[in-house]
Amino acid sequence: MAAFVEDLGTFEADALAAMQGAATQTDIAWFRDLHLWKVEHGVVAYNKDHALLKAILDEKLRRMYTIAQQIETKIR
Repeated sequence: MAAFVEDLGTFEADALAAMQGAATQTDIAWFRDLHLWKVEHGVVAYNKDHALLKAILDEKLRRMYTIAQQIETKIR
């Protein structure tokens, strides 16, 4: 679990660095502040911490995809 948390922290730092200058401040904050998000009930996992981390990672990846699409649209 500790390795997953460390990897998630590295991913977040790398993603935020990549967004600087490319994404809007709103998009960056939207991604950065996800830890304030409340997990929906019904997330399946083997314990509460895993469920929370899985849901946060799923949502961060969904938001990264949305932000990447917006940046790609601006580039075109």
